[in-house]
Amino acid sequence: MKLLHSEWHRKGQGTEAVGPFLQSLITLSRPQRVLELGAGYTTPFLIEGLENNKDIFIDPECINQEYLSEVNYDPKMVIIDNTLGGEVRKRVKDYDYVDVVFDNFQGKARELHDKYGKFDFVWMDCGGPNEYVSFMKEYWDICSDYVIFHYTYVGHEPNELLGWIQLYAKDYDYH
Repeated sequence: MKLLHSEWHRKGQGTEAVGPFLQSLITLSRPQRVLELGAGYTTPFLIEGLENNKDIFIDPECINQEYLSEVNYDPKMVIIDNTLGGEVRKRVKDYDYVDVVFDNFQGKARELHDKYGKFDFVWMDCGGPNEYVSFMKEYWDICSDYVIFHYTYVGHEPNELLGWIQLYAKDYDYH
């Protein structure tokens, strides 16, 4: 298998199949506000999904053609990373709709919401239980549609991270 975006790849991260999946999901969902917590191999796939959406082909047989043709598609992607931020900034500098925050994500939800509004596509790809709990407590209210978490299963079994997500989400009032 040819590895796409090999310059972004880091062995052992397990995102080789997730990157193309996220790109497809971005293309299908056409989000306006994307948040990526933890930059890496998936980053260029998320960007490509947004790029593809700018030039979407509108099939005349599309049931929801009005939505595709009338909705102003003006996406914004925010990447927060505390280890690769400087390198990521160099790699995404040509995309005026991508902002990079070189820092921890904790303590930034309110500021991000004030600047960008709710995020309708979130890719959580950093940390362990402490970070996942922090995310759920701080960011859940500013997420509106798709929230995808990396590394919630090991060996086809749910791990501790999935447990924390479920624990918080079950008590959340969705109305």
